[in-house]
Amino acid sequence: MIAHILTSKYLLGVPFYRLEQQLELQGASLDRGTMCRYAEDAGATLGAIVEAARKEAFETAFCLSMDATGVSIQPGPIRERKDKKPGPCRKGHFFVVLADKDHVFFDAARAFADGLIGDHDHVVLQVHHEVVVLRLGHGGFG
Repeated sequence: MIAHILTSKYLLGVPFYRLEQQLELQGASLDRGTMCRYAEDAGATLGAIVEAARKEAFETAFCLSMDATGVSIQPGPIRERKDKKPGPCRKGHFFVVLADKDHVFFDAARAFADGLIGDHDHVVLQVHHEVVVLRLGHGGFG
């Protein structure tokens, strides 16, 4: 049931209120608040698994291969800003990290390589179509 709800919501884009209506037509009663809690719990569980895999990969990887892409980050909604005026976009980076061909991670940071690399001896970094191999000491990046 939970897999059906999550697949309908996130793969097919069916809102919870429509799922609630569909289930009632089929004779099942499940309110959208419960569906929302299921989605939140599944996200927290999967997030914990991904974080554990990321931690293990970053601690044991011999080599990290990373692609960094600069991105513009839009400011929040005007109604939530103190000055109520539009502001400029901030700069940030989107990273794809391959750890020893076993794990692929996606991450974002405001500053370049802000806490992403940790302690590694080798880092392969691709920036703007140029590949740089960094041989690091025990201090990590930076």
